[in-house]
Amino acid sequence: HIKGAFTGAVRDRAGYFEQADGGTLFLDEIGDLKMDQQAKLLRVLQEGVLTRVGEGKTRTVDVRIVSATNRDLAQGIAEGWFREDLFYRLSGMEIRLPPLRERPDDLPLLAEAIVQALATEAGRNGLSLSQEAMEALGRWPWKGNIRELKHCLEKAVGLAEGTMILEEDLRLTKPESDPPPSVSQEPIIPPPGDPKKNDSVLLAFLRQHSFDLQATAETLGWDRSTVMQRLKGMGFQSLVEQHGDLRAAAAKLAGEPGLTRLVEVKLKEYVQHLNKVADSFPTVEAALAGCRKRFKNLPERYHEALLILVRNHFTSS
Repeated sequence: HIKGAFTGAVRDRAGYFEQADGGTLFLDEIGDLKMDQQAKLLRVLQEGVLTRVGEGKTRTVDVRIVSATNRDLAQGIAEGWFREDLFYRLSGMEIRLPPLRERPDDLPLLAEAIVQALATEAGRNGLSLSQEAMEALGRWPWKGNIRELKHCLEKAVGLAEGTMILEEDLRLTKPESDPPPSVSQEPIIPPPGDPKKNDSVLLAFLRQHSFDLQATAETLGWDRSTVMQRLKGMGFQSLVEQHGDLRAAAAKLAGEPGLTRLVEVKLKEYVQHLNKVADSFPTVEAALAGCRKRFKNLPERYHEALLILVRNHFTSS
């Protein structure tokens, strides 16, 4: 804002985007932004300009964005609480970080690092976790992930006497009563056939899990990336069969109207990435060879569809 823009604005103040000009800005919990805030953020990302509160002129900024969320933004697009155009503006490289409870090997390293930082801040150098305390941390479900772990250790550092944090200092006590049981869901009935060889079998699993790649992978005992590559390949094939009609291709994969929009968002992301890679090559021949190499993790059975899409992209361009 600028000086005098509102009561209490006694001087000009640069916002985070201005402060990060020429550098990187981390946007945490991006999925919690309200729709009007998403629109403002999109304008800055698309046009590279902003306006301070109370000021008539625009300012140019060049900022690289790293964002994080624990929500499914593709689902948010389907349900209407996250903007599709903002999603594609933000979705460059995606890194999925599993919950802390799924990374038991990381816990000791994280806990020790947090304790050392907190101890230094409190002027208690040499403070460490006892073996019993570390084992107790390993048994806890950590539904709040790193934030919950840090909050727990902050209390423990304050309560610990001497140079060792004991198990009782952690104050990890279970609730007095368990929460009411959730409504049971229909059990997943495995369709007949081998999902490794049969796309229709894998599609059945994906539909049962509403195209949640992680949940599908866990049911099959696969890596999430394996499921994603198969869905990407099936999406490319469906696009070719539907003559490039994204909506029709998504509907064919989804199997039911309620899932079509969600699949369409995923498929659109895959195609945009493919086109972006293809555009980085000067000729269609170079793009065909380059895309085969860049998409080496895509199963061979889908490469024909991939090459057709690359040719069609160059033809339409």
